Amino acid sequence: MILHFLRRDFRDCQLYWAILLFITIAALVSGAIGLPVLFSAYFMFPSMAQNYILGSPWRTQHQMSRHYLLALPISHRRLFVIQQVRMLVFWLPLLVLMSCLPFTMPKSGLIGFFYYFGLLVSVALFMHSQIWSALEMERISTYLPKGQRLWAYIKFFIVTAGTMMILGFGWANLLSNDLIARSPRVPLWGFLSLMRWLPTPVIFLAALILLVFWIPHNARRWCVTL
Repeated sequence: MILHFLRRDFRDCQLYWAILLFITIAALVSGAIGLPVLFSAYFMFPSMAQNYILGSPWRTQHQMSRHYLLALPISHRRLFVIQQVRMLVFWLPLLVLMSCLPFTMPKSGLIGFFYYFGLLVSVALFMHSQIWSALEMERISTYLPKGQRLWAYIKFFIVTAGTMMILGFGWANLLSNDLIARSPRVPLWGFLSLMRWLPTPVIFLAALILLVFWIPHNARRWCVTL
């Protein structure tokens, strides 16, 4: 079943993979200048697959939706796991980039541990943020009365922005610690020291705890049509 979906995903997204390959070659030829472009492209690439894999809430009767997927002769929970594997495939370029390139290798062993731990947690959190966002947009646009939609949209943006802010603090704190470890004479030492009020381990562990509760919540919601 999973191989069937992966083959279909690759067939349907061949153009996007070809574009990403072209961007990769161009960025590598450009040297260090192309790395920010490469990172941006790899980071935005998985967002393209979100509604395609989960079923777009902005649908008409002619579009495939999550309701069609739930009609397949397979356990809904197993199908939910398959959906996550399909989404993870689109994150692989970013994971490889951030795990293998020399400039990503932290100097301190402890920082290195939290770097890779934070990388995996961040990708998982982004994935489930996308799943939650798709489910929320479906709920707001399809099931909520018009009078309740404004507050629902406000809560939607608060949760989305809050998740990104938590990860942003974690990565800024981690990378600033690595910068200090690489060179004791950092011009922005005073500024960077202000960010240590919330340690990196606390942030990433909090993100992991959030995932422990968020994954079953998303699974329960995705496995029904309401």
